[in-house]
Amino acid sequence: MSVDYNVLRDLVKVPSVSGREELAREVIVRHLKPRVDEIRTDALGNVIAIIKGSSERKVAIECHYDQVGFIVKSIEKSGLLRIEPIGGVDVRTIIGSRLIIWGREKKIPGVVAGVKPVHLEEKKEQIPKIGELYVDAGFDSSEDASKYVRVGDVATYDLQYMELFNDKIAATGLDNKISAFIMIELARRVQDIGDWNLYLVFTSQEEVGLRGARTAFYGIYPEMAISLDVTHAQYPPISQSKVPIELGKGPAVMIAPAVHPKVLKLLEDAAQIGSVGVQYETAGRFTGTNLDAIQVTRSGIPGGLVSIPLKYMHTPLEVASKKDVESTITLLESFLRLIKEI
Repeated sequence: MSVDYNVLRDLVKVPSVSGREELAREVIVRHLKPRVDEIRTDALGNVIAIIKGSSERKVAIECHYDQVGFIVKSIEKSGLLRIEPIGGVDVRTIIGSRLIIWGREKKIPGVVAGVKPVHLEEKKEQIPKIGELYVDAGFDSSEDASKYVRVGDVATYDLQYMELFNDKIAATGLDNKISAFIMIELARRVQDIGDWNLYLVFTSQEEVGLRGARTAFYGIYPEMAISLDVTHAQYPPISQSKVPIELGKGPAVMIAPAVHPKVLKLLEDAAQIGSVGVQYETAGRFTGTNLDAIQVTRSGIPGGLVSIPLKYMHTPLEVASKKDVESTITLLESFLRLIKEI
């Protein structure tokens, strides 16, 4: 079955800054609704879709769908806008970049500025703190700016999607819309897993503290869960000893205290059944993903973690491989076929 990457494009083209995911939520619901038996949104903006089985057993596959971004902190008398990050943003990646402020009535383009041109530097200057930068949207005064922008409006990088050579994708917010896309595609392919009720859970506010996962999984409390996220892939100057995962070599399966051995074994067996090459990554303490919260929900939920390799995480354009996307879909399909027999 072919993969429709237009769905990923739809997701990328709408903002989902943590706490303001509503436009992306609409896209997810629109694509999922014809493919599932039940769909709902909870108080924190988690989307919970269910493909029903023939018993009370529950298995969940989840991903977060929020992305890093910014919030307008103040409007200067000059009309310049001060911002602060929502989630982990490296200031080195945003200087000179184009941001979109999602104003009350329209999208406002702006440019991140606040550093001297190299021609005017008297000495090599240090990387500025984000509080020293501003967004120039062309306004001449605070009165002018306030017609379109208010304190508390969110901003994103300019939302772009492009296809590169060798089945690569460059886009904004692939962390973690690429996982949301995979789960939508999975719903198109999987319609029956026997006894199990399959919960497809799209969680909010992961980038600011795993918040959506905490509340969603307290309510669902499945028998087991798979978290789907992205992980760092190698690129210069990152060494292989630091990051062993490579783009195009298959999804990364986590081995860590948060990963239950039985779920890990099911994922490894699913990879063998589906002829999927997987990579392995390890974490000695925390995985840095929703799985950390899911594992300790109520009296505990056995879980596993599968990640899509990603270059340039949390920058204006992240890069992934279609090969890894399609291998991850196959792995999850095989996993669901395998547990059907349990």
